[in-house]
Formats: sequence, C-alpha cells, structure tokens
Amino acid sequence: MRRTLLLLILLLGGPWSPARAADLFTLVSQALQHDAGLAAARATLEAAEQAGPKARAALLPRLDAGWGQTWNRYKTEGQPEARYRQDGWKVVLSQPIFDWSSWIGYQQAELVHAQAGLAYAQARQDLVLLVAGTYFQTLAAEEELQRLQRHREMLESHAELLAHRKQAGEATLIDLQDTQVDLEQIGLQLEQARAQVRLGQLQLEQMSGMPVATLARLDGEASLPRLQPAREDAWIEQARNQSYPVQIRRLGKEIAAADTARIRAENYPVVSLSASHSPAGAAEGYTRPSTTSVAMLQVSLPLFTGGGIQARSRESQAMEWKAGEEVRAAEQQLTRQAREEYLKISSGLRQLQLLQELRLSTRAALDSTRMGYRFGSRSSVDVLRAMEALSTNESEWIRRRHEVLTAILRLKAAAAVLDLEDIQQINRLLSATPAPGKAGEHGELRLSWSLTGAQGAGEAPSPRPMP
Repeated sequence: MRRTLLLLILLLGGPWSPARAADLFTLVSQALQHDAGLAAARATLEAAEQAGPKARAALLPRLDAGWGQTWNRYKTEGQPEARYRQDGWKVVLSQPIFDWSSWIGYQQAELVHAQAGLAYAQARQDLVLLVAGTYFQTLAAEEELQRLQRHREMLESHAELLAHRKQAGEATLIDLQDTQVDLEQIGLQLEQARAQVRLGQLQLEQMSGMPVATLARLDGEASLPRLQPAREDAWIEQARNQSYPVQIRRLGKEIAAADTARIRAENYPVVSLSASHSPAGAAEGYTRPSTTSVAMLQVSLPLFTGGGIQARSRESQAMEWKAGEEVRAAEQQLTRQAREEYLKISSGLRQLQLLQELRLSTRAALDSTRMGYRFGSRSSVDVLRAMEALSTNESEWIRRRHEVLTAILRLKAAAAVLDLEDIQQINRLLSATPAPGKAGEHGELRLSWSLTGAQGAGEAPSPRPMP
C-alpha cells in the first residue's frame, strides 16, 4: 500500500518531487517554516510577550503565606529554665500604593514587546529577501549555463564548417586553432557555471529543507514590473521613516529614555500598604494560643545610596544619547539604500531595453557575418568575434534582468512593505518549462509595485508587517 501511494505521488509530481521545477513562492513558504533563525526570532518574541505581565506584577497585590515552628529557651535569674515549642502560620498581603519606578517599568515593558515584534517582522522579511535573492542568483547561473551551451554549439558548428573548408583548401590551420581555443575556454566556463548552479541549489535546499533539482524560470519576453509611484522621493521617505531598522532603533531610544526616567524615580518616595494575620498555637502549657493582626501604611524614601542612583542615571543618559545617534545612523543608511536600489531599478530597466535592442542587432550581425564568411567576404575571426559579441550581450542581459528583480525586492524591503503577496506576483512571471527567447504564458504581464504593496499606487503609508 505504501509503495502504491509513493508511486502515485511520484507520478503526479508531488511538491517534494526533485523532478519538478521548484518555484519561488514554494521555496519561500518552505523556508519560513524550516529556518531555524526565524524560529529563534519567534521564540524571542514569545518571551518578550511576558515583559508586560512581569512588570505589571510589581503593581498588583501580593499575598504570601507561611508556616513555622519555633523552639524557645527562656531563662530568668533565680528561676528554673523553661523550654518550649510553638507552632504558627502567617498570611501577609501587600499592595503598592505609589511606586513611580515600577509604573515606568510597566510602560517600558510595552515598548520592549513592540520592539521584539518589529525584530521578528524584520527577521521574516530578511529571510524572504535572502531566499528570493539566492533564487534569482541561481536562476541567473542556470541561464548563464544554457547560454554557454548555446555558444559551444555555435562554436562546434563553426568548427565543423572549418574542417570541411580546410579539406577544400578554403580554411587554414590557424582558423581551426582559434576555434579550438575558444572551445576550450567555453569548456572551462561551463564547468565553473555548473559548480555555481549546484552551489545555489544547495543553498536553497539548506534554507527551504526541500530538494532542488531545477528552478522555474522567467518567461523570455515577460515584462518586468514597474514601480508605483514612480517617484524616488516617495520611496526614500518611506524607507527613512517606516523601515524596520529605523523603527526598532526609535523604540530603543524610547526604551533608553524610559530607563533614565525609571532610575530617577528611585529617588521618589514609595508608598505601600501591608496587612498580616498570624495565629500562633499554644506554647506547651506556658502560653495560650494567640493571634496577631497588623495593618501598616509604609512610606520609604532613599536618603543616601552611596551615589549609585546618580551613577546609573548618568549611564542611562549616555545610553539614551547613543540610541539617538543609532536612530540617525539608521535613517541615513536606509535613505542611502533606498536611493541606490531605486537607481538600480530605473537604470537597469533602461539598460535592459538597450540590451534587448543590442541582442537583436548582434544576432543579425552574426547571421550577416556567417553569410559573408560563406561567400568569402568575412574571415573566421570575424565570425568568432560576432559570436562572442552576441554571447556577451546575452550574458549581460541575463545578469541585469535578475538584478532588477532583486533590486525591486530590496527596495520594498527597505520601505518595510515586502510580503508574500509580492513574492506571489513575481511567481506568476515564472514558468516551469519556458521557451528560450519566446514569450511564455505570461508574456506581456505587467505588474504594479507600490508602497502600499503589490497592487495599487498609494502614497507612503505605515509599513505592513509580514503576515
């Protein structure tokens, strides 16, 4: 029965079948469930959720109970010594009336919880970005491997033509040697490309926990997404104000300020109310059972602490100043990052258009050079140069295409609006079996990438946490 079920899964191409091309959304989803670092961040968030209840406990009533047994020895001059044992139990109820330091600590705990939530959201977004970046690097390596294979096929075809022409006395040994050198060089590049592809697959397997044999690829002529709004300042403003690193450090500054206020509050009086009830048993014939009940309103005020409070206050002020500088540094870093990624996208899209036109031109030039060589107006070296020009342009087009997609994801991550919906939209551009150089199923699909997410064109809102 198990063998039959396994055979059906393999025939139907189950999600874990290595023969099935792994798509981006599947790998990201698996990584979110498999990654140990993200699981640790989730545990940290769950631990931080208890900061509020722990701080609130210092403001709530406390009830303690205990039981004890005492052995007494009583001796009076001129009287016989008395020894006796007495049992008793005690209940104590205490309630803080005014403790400003504990109240500030309770407010600070809420900030700690919010900071941990942002840290978890950033860890989740960073993992999505890491898997997507590795995916497109590996995909670029696979397409580069295919390009090298096509280039080798062209060289082999040209070498066969040279061999026939040499037998007819129309080609030289030097032409054959030049072609052979290019073939050997392509062989070395192919070996390097295979290693690069396998390295990327191993990285994806480690992150997702599932086998990766091949990747779903971009359709040949699929239109890349455009940014909405197409304004650099909107994305920069969003990154500077709402990115996760900036928000985390701003909360760190608030926590440091609360810490300073909490330490200063230790100089304030503390008012508390306590009540106790202590029944005691008879002392073996010497005394009768007794009960003591006490209620007390207590006010305590530190008069001299050896300078400890003042030293910790100065230390906390320095840490608060440090946190403020970290906020400023994060804002500068995210501003620079958003500007760089936006420039990569806008410039990369223009370069892709030029590279596409150049690919068509170099392909036409190669066909013309081949024809000229057959009729004697071009040399073998001209053909090799034309092949190399076409191959180089295709390589640059492949690299630039994946860099633009990665830059789009990085820009959205800098603006704290990257989520699984964006990954799903990119996934629609992928095909398990694309036809090289031809439009695929989603050939002219155009997507709108906005500050509010994968659809719409709103202005810079507050960031969306990862779902």
